[in-house]
Amino acid sequence: MRYLFLHGVLAALPLSASAFPHVAEGVATRLTSASPRRSEKRTVTFDPAAQLVDVTSEHAFVPPNFAAGDQRGPCPGLNALANHNYLPHNGVAACTDITNQTVSVYGLGADITSFLAIYGAIFDGNILSLDPGYSIGGPSSVYQDILSGLGLLGTPQGLSGSQKKHESDASACRGDLYTSGNDYKVDINRFNEIYALQSNDASPSYDLDVWTGHRKERFLKSKNENPEFFYAPFAGVIASTGDFTFPPRMFSNKSAAYPDNGILDKDILKSFFSINGTDDNLVYTEGYERIPANFYKRAIGNEYTIPLFMEDPFSFASKFPEMFSMGGNTGESRQLRRARSGELDGRDLQLCGSAGGEQSLVFCVPGLVGCGSGCPEGWLQ
Repeated sequence: MRYLFLHGVLAALPLSASAFPHVAEGVATRLTSASPRRSEKRTVTFDPAAQLVDVTSEHAFVPPNFAAGDQRGPCPGLNALANHNYLPHNGVAACTDITNQTVSVYGLGADITSFLAIYGAIFDGNILSLDPGYSIGGPSSVYQDILSGLGLLGTPQGLSGSQKKHESDASACRGDLYTSGNDYKVDINRFNEIYALQSNDASPSYDLDVWTGHRKERFLKSKNENPEFFYAPFAGVIASTGDFTFPPRMFSNKSAAYPDNGILDKDILKSFFSINGTDDNLVYTEGYERIPANFYKRAIGNEYTIPLFMEDPFSFASKFPEMFSMGGNTGESRQLRRARSGELDGRDLQLCGSAGGEQSLVFCVPGLVGCGSGCPEGWLQ
């Protein structure tokens, strides 16, 4: 049930709002009380010829041309794929391409990437297109569809307008929209926080333990500084886990010495997050994410699948149980109010405050996601 929840979200989209409390309550119970089912120990073999990612010739790095309409957004992995022509360089890609290339280039499991691609097309792109897909950045006119540019939920906004659908506040390297005014560009201060955790180490490796500590600090800082902090049941507890696990799982460089988890050193981390400069003067350049030379992906047969992905929230929670909190501040920092099942009945969840008092956060269909103010236009009524 735990790792099938991601598949269940799609199946549950047609549910009414009144069904959401039972979904949320069931998920919360399982996440907080069940023990993860650990995968059997795998023997991973390093195959350099099969795992080396080509970044030459047609896949050489080419930065985006924003003036020409190229799109880049909050996902460093997708940005890098577009910059290396694994996805269309304009940043608008079909679900099939996103699925195939994230599996081929990074070793992401086909189950995870298929879900994310369809999810993105529904909430951020055009699932009704002749070739469903979405922009990895902001809105774009580059869609082949049957509704003259309209998606299922209105005009497609792309990933850059989707933080509350894919992750809640407390992002790994991006700001909270309410406090920073931007939630899709790298916040260099936040990047510095994760970078500093290994910057003085003799052999730096930003593994899952490092990202676990960073996730705890990001959660506490957002909760304590953002009066409109919100941590949704799906987007917060489940989906945003990928924000902290994909880097060590997907961006670490595999080798004969480290065939399973690989090594994510400083240079590789900077490359994937479009960062240049010395340790004391790091500089972010929007949209320049790149796959480093001599990068070896996850071994074939050792893809990062949903069962493996769903082990990671338990790893986080074993060191930081508050990660399973669902709720938000009520107009004041440090005033996290957790969602209670009795308050989730009906359409309104009185959680997120504003200067004028409590506001209603509508939990219609996107209650599974917790998109809040990021819901498609017309849903918040």
